[in-house]
Amino acid sequence: MAVSVSVGALVWGGTVYADSAPITNRPEPDATALTVDGTAVPFRAVSIAMARERSTVVSDSGGAASSSPDFWQMKTGNTTPAERLVDRARRDVVRLQVQLELAKVSGVDAPTSYPQVLQAWQLENGRRAEALRTGKPVYGPQQFTESDYLDYFTGNLSQATESALVKRGRLDDSESGARRFQRTHQDRFPGTFDTIRQQVTMAYVESQYTELLDRKIDHVSVRGTALLAELPRYRCVADGSC
Repeated sequence: MAVSVSVGALVWGGTVYADSAPITNRPEPDATALTVDGTAVPFRAVSIAMARERSTVVSDSGGAASSSPDFWQMKTGNTTPAERLVDRARRDVVRLQVQLELAKVSGVDAPTSYPQVLQAWQLENGRRAEALRTGKPVYGPQQFTESDYLDYFTGNLSQATESALVKRGRLDDSESGARRFQRTHQDRFPGTFDTIRQQVTMAYVESQYTELLDRKIDHVSVRGTALLAELPRYRCVADGSC
């Protein structure tokens, strides 16, 4: 069963999960949690995103009571910490999927789904292991965790997509544009333009890329499954073992 959700906020339909029995089993990693413009996103992606967002939700919720078994189901306002955690994770995986799609339409040769990102992660770790075995240099970690690889991957993906969009004329890297950007961001880029030209131009292109990505996210079609709607009730969300 699919549940339509808005991109801006996950709607819980008025269900009070704090009064519902917790779900004790764990979702299957490959189970579809949501679709983004028709592309299935597995629960595994949501799980990684929840782990990355967990400390932020705890901090925003006060933090002191996070060790309490009831913390994640305590209503504050209209939501629980568990609901907010799932919502933040959903936003993260939607953003990643839109990044993959934008890279694809820009002509960048890169994964187009989370399972393909996982394959790229495994290949990269295999490449690093082989380099170490044969005495070749390895820059950065010897092996990436899944979460650390996402940072490495998305950083490279953004740069490749920005370059492709500049070549296609969809992003501006002109000197005049970069100079205007510096004038409106003097607090970030003090000094003369010629001494920091490259830094300013990179930031100018990056800002355009981020704006383009945000616009696409605002108009993307996201459909959550029953798994996503029920996820705040899962005990593994509360104890961090999903």
